[in-house]
Amino acid sequence: MLDVSSVHLLRYQEAAERAIRSAIPKRKPKPMKVRLTGREIVEKGSVLRSQVDKTLRYNGDAFITSARTYNSAPVASERVTESGRFRVTFSLTAVGTGGRPLPVLIAHSGYTTPEEIANRRVHDLPPGKQRLIVEELELNKAEIVRVNGWDLPSVRQLVSDPDASPLASYTGPGLKVDWIKIEGPLDEFPAAGYRQLFHDIPLAQSVAWNPNSLGLVTTDPPVDAERVLRRFLPVAFRRPVEESLVQYYVQIAHAQLERKKPFTEAIVAACTAAPRAISPRRLSMRADCELGSFSSFR
Repeated sequence: MLDVSSVHLLRYQEAAERAIRSAIPKRKPKPMKVRLTGREIVEKGSVLRSQVDKTLRYNGDAFITSARTYNSAPVASERVTESGRFRVTFSLTAVGTGGRPLPVLIAHSGYTTPEEIANRRVHDLPPGKQRLIVEELELNKAEIVRVNGWDLPSVRQLVSDPDASPLASYTGPGLKVDWIKIEGPLDEFPAAGYRQLFHDIPLAQSVAWNPNSLGLVTTDPPVDAERVLRRFLPVAFRRPVEESLVQYYVQIAHAQLERKKPFTEAIVAACTAAPRAISPRRLSMRADCELGSFSSFR
């Protein structure tokens, strides 16, 4: 037996509620597909623009940077408008490397989501050859995907190099950026979590003035609530569930519907209710001997 305080059980229920609500989309995804040329990337950022003819120079619609760029003035994609999986394509060329490849670092971050080292990607650009680098990344809302010449000199090193003044005559290594394209979200809609929980219950506009808003649409809430719970409970308990326990949860959902609660709220209330067979103070779990993990509740 494992003691579980009422506080821990409450937090478990709160986490379960967040998980269930996260499976229900609140609005339709807004696909984005933005391609920025190298020149457009520079012109979008005042700090990056201030480095023209100092650490970078235009090359038609592309640009060549001869120094690592600051994280505060990144060479990056457009910011994503929502969380999800996105495909980012970079058109890059290593120049002036003396026949050796140029390693480039790709990373992503946002206003409130710092870069994580584990999410970095590194590619070697062959010398003098344009290469397309494609990455699919899980991004949070408002994140950008940055690219940087990993072993280019720092800005301070470059500006103190007499061979780099003027920059137009500099023959040292550089990273040519032709364009960066980002598109997504690529995730299937509705997501797998919604399909597993609600199966064939459709989504439709839920707010009259917002055409992108979504909500569950059911013509028979009591029947659909029972269908959802019968599918959900064996997954939640990780074992077949007795009919009496199924009816216990169904009654919770039906009680919410009788109080004129929305269908979604009735499902959330039932799915996060404390099992009647488990007290707030005691929780018993059976270990799966083969996998060595907790596999079911008793």
